[in-house]
Amino acid sequence: METRPLDNSKMSQSPSVSVLIPTYNSEETIARAISSVLAQTLRPIEVIVVDDGSTDGTVGVVKSLCGDLKPGFLKLIELGSNCGVYHARNVGWDAATGEFLALLDSDDSWHPRKLEIQAEYMVKHNELVLTAHRGICLSEDDQAPTLQQDWDVTVMTPWKLMVTYQFWTPSVMLRTDLPFRFDSEKRYCADRLLWIQLLFNGYKAVRLELPLAYLYKAPYGEAGLSSHLWETEKSELDNFTQLRQMGFLNRPQEMMLKGWALCKYVRRIWVSGRR
Repeated sequence: METRPLDNSKMSQSPSVSVLIPTYNSEETIARAISSVLAQTLRPIEVIVVDDGSTDGTVGVVKSLCGDLKPGFLKLIELGSNCGVYHARNVGWDAATGEFLALLDSDDSWHPRKLEIQAEYMVKHNELVLTAHRGICLSEDDQAPTLQQDWDVTVMTPWKLMVTYQFWTPSVMLRTDLPFRFDSEKRYCADRLLWIQLLFNGYKAVRLELPLAYLYKAPYGEAGLSSHLWETEKSELDNFTQLRQMGFLNRPQEMMLKGWALCKYVRRIWVSGRR
């Protein structure tokens, strides 16, 4: 684990970052997510919102925001039917033109310096194709925390990601030209599968130990995809089967990881029941 000071200097050349926000029935939260992007100290070259067949007023909210911004900056892609968040992310990824792609969910938000700090780190460490950072839960009235001056960087391995979930997707920035995509057939845990695949294929990734992203619900058991605990668990178990079929795991490793995942699932059920 590397420790480094917070760099307050300006980058000599700003990297190009595309922001991708998939959304489904998010009329109450999508404006907050987009506002946190507009508040960034490093302005992205584009914000791509992929609407996954919303039936509420989400599309209208996004279109109203488009009218206040430079033409072409906020791009809305309407899928027409609900195909799942990973299909929506793949569509937005394919449309992105920036060197880096930053992922944000429609009910979360970012610290104003998120893109600046993360993109700067990836430019300085060009061996990295994927970075993430810490996320914390806030209430609607909470202010973003002050960032500490010294922070750590944790090198990720596939085994770390299989045993502990350390890459929360709205914290992820990756290189847009990667020859991989999310498994759009999955409704859950395809993000985690992709990160592990990248690491097993020799790509480098780290997590910045700074709280640069914020969610407004518990990590699991409340709302959104994370509320479907058993469906999520089944998909995580299937990830280990797929990784064995890809040749990254042997059968004993697969069974060990599935046993560990089931233990974590029981704990999640217990924690959710106590809320």
